[in-house]
Amino acid sequence: MEPSALNQAARLQLITTLRQAQARLPGDAAGTLGSTDRVELSNVARQLGELGRDSKVRLDLVEGIREQIRAGTYESPVKLDQAIDTLVEELFGDDPV
Repeated sequence: MEPSALNQAARLQLITTLRQAQARLPGDAAGTLGSTDRVELSNVARQLGELGRDSKVRLDLVEGIREQIRAGTYESPVKLDQAIDTLVEELFGDDPV
């Protein structure tokens, strides 16, 4: 069998298989297979979408931080100490251990 004939045979087999599967679907599902798609978003997804649209993120600040990270100058002992202090405060409250 030539390659083009093989491709044609494979296509026909695929079409036949899909039609058989479609015929086994219950009720109206067989007639609507592939005709429409539907997406339902949860309230959380809607809120996240709105948050992204109405975001007050300062892109200039974000870009500046990205540039510092690329240059290797973002992390410093002072920033690390501040992060540790904040973490300890959040975990243990105002009274450090």
